[in-house]
Amino acid sequence: MEKTVRNTKARRLAKILLGLLAAAAALLLVYHCPFRYIFGVSCPGCGMTRALVAAVFSDLETAFGFHPLFPLLVPAALWIGLRACGLLHMPRKRETAYILAFAGVFILVYLVRLLCGDPVIAPDPESGLLFRLLRAL
Repeated sequence: MEKTVRNTKARRLAKILLGLLAAAAALLLVYHCPFRYIFGVSCPGCGMTRALVAAVFSDLETAFGFHPLFPLLVPAALWIGLRACGLLHMPRKRETAYILAFAGVFILVYLVRLLCGDPVIAPDPESGLLFRLLRAL
């Protein structure tokens, strides 16, 4: 009985996440970046895809220009994949520490890029949906 309840909750959560992913994909097709559309500021991951493409073509200078943390994606993807397959086990506290460290570095780099006027980020809050809604009030 308990296993059925857990499966039902997991399926419900999966459906919600799939719906959110579909909404984000729709926004992405229309507005390119849902985060930028809503807030008028590029998201912390802005430039990551372009950086990976540049790295694949051995243009590391351009890759680091698009996003300086792109090399962290490979170990992060491996970690997530191995964990999902059950091949990686680590204590909960250590895992939490790694996630917080990664998020902290990501946010710190994002703030530095915003404050230094990184052209990839290019903030324009007045174009964001949130600003327009607040201005309409």
